[in-house]
Amino acid sequence: MTVSTKWQANASRIRRPVSEPQKLKLRDVDIVVLDDRCKGCGICIEFCPKKVLEQGVKLNLRGVYVPRIKDLVSCVGCGLCEELCPDFAIFLVDKKKGS
Repeated sequence: MTVSTKWQANASRIRRPVSEPQKLKLRDVDIVVLDDRCKGCGICIEFCPKKVLEQGVKLNLRGVYVPRIKDLVSCVGCGLCEELCPDFAIFLVDKKKGS
């Protein structure tokens, strides 16, 4: 038995996620961007695993384009954007239950 046939024989036993990855959410959140704190570095846009943010078209007081939310539904609430922001210009707020 060659390596490729062994792999094909074991392919049916590979574990699969319980649900589809796009439906997994860590927490249900709203994204808040403090426009005037943002320096336009783009770290939040670049490192978002679900590509929820994009470059905005609005200038802030510093004269830079601040990020805007492209697709909030895709956000899984990982908080990577707020952890990596050097100016604390972006943060997540948990959505209220029942509202």
